[in-house]
Amino acid sequence: MKSKMITIGMPFYNAENYLKDAISSIINQDIKDWELILVNDGSTDRSLDVAKTFKDPRIKIFSDGDNKGLSSRLNQINEIAKFDLIARMDADDISAPNRLSEQLKKLAQGNSDICFTAMASIDKKNNFLGYRKPRDNTPTIYNLITGKHGINHATMLAKKSWLLRNKYNTEFKRSEDFELWLRSINNKDFNVCFVTKPLYFYRESINTNIKSILKSYFYCMKAIFLHRKKTPTLFTMASINIYIFKTIFMTILSKSMLKNSIINIRNRNLSPDLISGQNFIDSTIKEIQKIKKLP
Repeated sequence: MKSKMITIGMPFYNAENYLKDAISSIINQDIKDWELILVNDGSTDRSLDVAKTFKDPRIKIFSDGDNKGLSSRLNQINEIAKFDLIARMDADDISAPNRLSEQLKKLAQGNSDICFTAMASIDKKNNFLGYRKPRDNTPTIYNLITGKHGINHATMLAKKSWLLRNKYNTEFKRSEDFELWLRSINNKDFNVCFVTKPLYFYRESINTNIKSILKSYFYCMKAIFLHRKKTPTLFTMASINIYIFKTIFMTILSKSMLKNSIINIRNRNLSPDLISGQNFIDSTIKEIQKIKKLP
């Protein structure tokens, strides 16, 4: 690892209501050696105008007018990133002030290429919904398919060298991360570590709807059968059957329009401490509100 400086990649599409807080949460990090690459994916609202209100020289904005999708934009960011470490960040989410510094510490402790954190789910009004907590172990094909891995894609900090040799497959528009994990594990190139603290606030009610959840599950099924053809011995029928059952179950829930049930299943609420969770979110929001007032 040549440098401890970090590139944060943030593609955005029609995120005008939340983009300012997302950017501010990066400026509010307790480490200051970073660049933030903002890529406009063909927004039709005022997102680009919001991005341009920030005059920090560490922030770089790219906008070509096209709507290419997340996986394509992430590959673009990984190519143009200046530094050897690249962090993911969604445009409607918030990073805790110590997110990047904690991930740097964790990466420095071993030989991992990637570091993930736990995350707290929030709604559009920043109300705490629950936690998604990673399992501190090496993910396998089985626990990836059965949902026992706890990997949170948006929290990723990875070495640029790993990202360049493991590019996102743009054919998987709703499961680009899942396909990437399967492929990397298959290739024995998925050395990861976890920070078990919730250092990322994921805006559940914005990113989640019935149609997108179901589309994600069906794209994941496509990825499972694609990679099973390549290495069938790694994929047990038990794990595949569990995933098929989960897809059917989610479809039934969606038919009943039980969106909150789906969100609760995804969050699992492993540490449902509502008071401390809400206090942590509120204190972070208070800090970034100060940044919003800067010129």
